[in-house]
Amino acid sequence: SLGLVGSEMCKETEIIFDIILSSYQVDRSKVIIIGDKLETDIKGGKKAGIHTMLINRGRYGKEILDKLDDNERPDFTINSFDDIFTTSKD
Repeated sequence: SLGLVGSEMCKETEIIFDIILSSYQVDRSKVIIIGDKLETDIKGGKKAGIHTMLINRGRYGKEILDKLDDNERPDFTINSFDDIFTTSKD
C-alpha cells in the first residue's frame, strides 16, 4: 500500500502521475495526458510536468481558455477524440 487516501490520489495533484511514471520508468517528456477537465486532467498534468491535451467538447469557451495562465493552459486543445490524429502544436 502506498498509504495514500482520498483526495491525495486525485488527478489534480502530481502524485498519481509521479507514481505511474516511476513505476513504468517512463520519461515524462514523452508523455501526454488527454482529458476533458481543466480542473483535474490539465491541472495535474501541468503540475507533473507532462504535456497536456484538452478535449473541449464545448465545456470551455474561447474567453475562458484565453484567460488561462501558461501553467493552466493545455498544450493542445481539440474538440473531439478523433481530432487527436490531426493535431499539431503550430
